[in-house]
Amino acid sequence: MPLHILGPMVVIGIISIGIVLHLLGNSKRLVFTNADQVIERWLREHPETLVERVEISDTGHQAIVKSNAGIGIIWVMGFDTTSRLINLPVQTSIHPSGISIKLADFTAPRIKIDLNSETSRSHWITIFAKKEPSWII
Repeated sequence: MPLHILGPMVVIGIISIGIVLHLLGNSKRLVFTNADQVIERWLREHPETLVERVEISDTGHQAIVKSNAGIGIIWVMGFDTTSRLINLPVQTSIHPSGISIKLADFTAPRIKIDLNSETSRSHWITIFAKKEPSWII
């Protein structure tokens, strides 16, 4: 087969796979609806920890986890999750849909957390500033 035809066929094939995956529902973003769901996902990456407390963001795309190993953050990436144990306090800043935290981690240097209300923003900032006694380990 001539090379000038092979390139467009590859592109069409990749686009077709993307469309099929989308139509099958594989492009939906996971939403945390309860603490058990967060704990299950957290334990996939941190099986050695015991989870003591969970708080889910307003949109359900991020959560703070308090475990016997420390405070962590877990967030949605498509239909999967990733998480990090973090050392408090962390630097926070406000952005239009919530707050942003800055981590000393080159693989996840900044994480945006969706928080709709000023009360939620203040509460999470207080946790990340290590000023919320119930979250201090």
